[in-house]
Amino acid sequence: MERTASMSRGLADVRQYHRALWVVWASTLLLLTLIAAYAYHQTVQVREREHDLVAKDLANLTRVGQEHAERVLRGADQVLRFVQDAYRRQGASLDLKELTARGVIDVQLFNQVGIIDEQGIYVLANLPIEQRLDLSDREHFRVHVDASQDRLWVSKPVIGRASKRWSIQLTRRITRGDGSFAGVAVVSIDPTYFTRFYADLKLGERAELSLVGLDAVARARLVGRREEFGTSASDAPMLRMANGGARQGAYRHRAAIDGVERFYHYRQLVGFDLV
Repeated sequence: MERTASMSRGLADVRQYHRALWVVWASTLLLLTLIAAYAYHQTVQVREREHDLVAKDLANLTRVGQEHAERVLRGADQVLRFVQDAYRRQGASLDLKELTARGVIDVQLFNQVGIIDEQGIYVLANLPIEQRLDLSDREHFRVHVDASQDRLWVSKPVIGRASKRWSIQLTRRITRGDGSFAGVAVVSIDPTYFTRFYADLKLGERAELSLVGLDAVARARLVGRREEFGTSASDAPMLRMANGGARQGAYRHRAAIDGVERFYHYRQLVGFDLV
């Protein structure tokens, strides 16, 4: 009887030991789980704070980029309107070279300023025209031939036949008093003016900054240190968003140009089909 009771007490002690051991391990596992959950929660919070800071910085920098682009384009359009009006009044006697010499036209920003006549021939410019230049096939001329309204056109980047440099052509229709087509006034902007500005923001080697038309063509793009002009941006979500009516927005996207996932923020320029 005593031996049986002793064995029963021994079994009870083992069971009690196992229960105690299980409680210790369960408590330890629970504690480790709580620590891991807390650490994960803290990591998520830190990451969210970092993302919030990045989003705020991008929003501010995008506003700066928007305002810079609008100032440049509106400044170019002021020159364009001046040349347009002067040509209406003076015709072929308009001296763009003399206006440039007097500082009326700022050539630090613009590659060239000129007039394309109704036949598409580049007839007047602030720089010497060395040969007869037929621009009748250029989009920035053709868009105005049958137009009924005078509106600003911002072209895709092209190699200028007069300047021999990458240029974004801003053009306006010249209309005679009777409403007939008299040609096009054109101001050529150097797209590197935008990429140099982007480089000065110093966002890093993997950053992408761009001025893109709603037609999905980049007027100017800087990826790291690489400049691009006239490249496709058809995969950019901001175009779908902007064409859908959202004038600004933010998102994450893996770019087709290099496969890098980035945070993006965009704003549409006021008065222009550009973001």
